[in-house]
Amino acid sequence: MKPDKEIEQEVNEIFDGMSREEFKQSLIDAGLEVKDSEPGYEGLILFDEQSNIRQWYGVIDEYEDNEINKTIDHLLATYQKGIFKLFPKFSTAKNVIEILDCLSTLYQDRQLKIFIDYLTKTAFSELIKLCRKKLPNDKNLIRRLNLRSTSILNEFDMKYPEELKIELTDTIEFLPVIIDLSLKG
Repeated sequence: MKPDKEIEQEVNEIFDGMSREEFKQSLIDAGLEVKDSEPGYEGLILFDEQSNIRQWYGVIDEYEDNEINKTIDHLLATYQKGIFKLFPKFSTAKNVIEILDCLSTLYQDRQLKIFIDYLTKTAFSELIKLCRKKLPNDKNLIRRLNLRSTSILNEFDMKYPEELKIELTDTIEFLPVIIDLSLKG
């Protein structure tokens, strides 16, 4: 596992010298409601009106109300909002099935088709698996998952939409590594 200093360095590289307050303001400027939960970038949490984001992903399993599950919910909500940022006309999708149906209508663009296929065949299924995992309330795992959420949030300005696609893809690719590191502890 990486020591706190390495994690802190990764966070600083992601924000490219942007202060916490500047980053918070950039989220607000992007039209997101933000609240502070704790010091540090990962303490900035999007206010989510959705009572249970897991239901949007089609998961109705019961789960403990603990820090790791709140972090997973935050990551799921951030991922959902990232998809809605990329495809604003589909932001009213009531669940993952609706968004998949909507996305399947966009197959004209070859580059977009590759990304949509990735979402359809890999990303959403990995997020659903994450919903069903019973993970330890591990501080480093929570920080790493929050770092992934923050990396996605950092691209919400849509200055470069491709960067948001990369962050969404990287998040899915890094999930098994992040979780394995924590479980091997």
